[in-house]
Amino acid sequence: MVNHAVKTLSAAGERVIPHVLRLLGDSDYKVEFHYALIFGQIGSAAVAPLLQAYEIARDSTERSFVIYSLGKIKSPVLKEAIALVLSELGSPSKEVRDSAAKTMGKIVGNVSASDVSPQLRSQICAHLIAALRDTHSGVRAKACRSLGKVAKRGWLDRTEIDILSREIAHLLGKDSRRWDDAFAVRKETAEVEQTLSRLR
Repeated sequence: MVNHAVKTLSAAGERVIPHVLRLLGDSDYKVEFHYALIFGQIGSAAVAPLLQAYEIARDSTERSFVIYSLGKIKSPVLKEAIALVLSELGSPSKEVRDSAAKTMGKIVGNVSASDVSPQLRSQICAHLIAALRDTHSGVRAKACRSLGKVAKRGWLDRTEIDILSREIAHLLGKDSRRWDDAFAVRKETAEVEQTLSRLR
């Protein structure tokens, strides 16, 4: 029933976007998850309205949802969301940081490295590496997963690969410092380590 509703609303296209956005804040997490699926199926036409909705979002819950919804969209148009998602990796809200860390990986998966300046790619790498020290393990795990996508998609230069390799060694306890105590983080880290080994 719910899946049918998502499919029906998505098929209506971008004209349903304003109506769904107006419902933000008045629904629980499960309902908003399905709203995000609607935006994802609508696709690139939903990117600009979501970015506009972020500007007037009333609280961190709404901001987190908007960023999460952007991550459901599969389109190179996600390039337009890079600045927002990058800035929110430093949000005071762990929910917003969590969504931003995950969505950055989704952006990297949809946008070609050649469409992003080397300077901006370096900023993304630096911010995600900084997020590996986040106090919230969920943020660290998602940042690590996104860094794996950054590496696979060729967004890193040789220096950045070396820097990330050292951070990965630290998280796995392969240097003098203590490993990350969260299993989810170590699991993601081990996968990134394998990716990096193929790049060396």
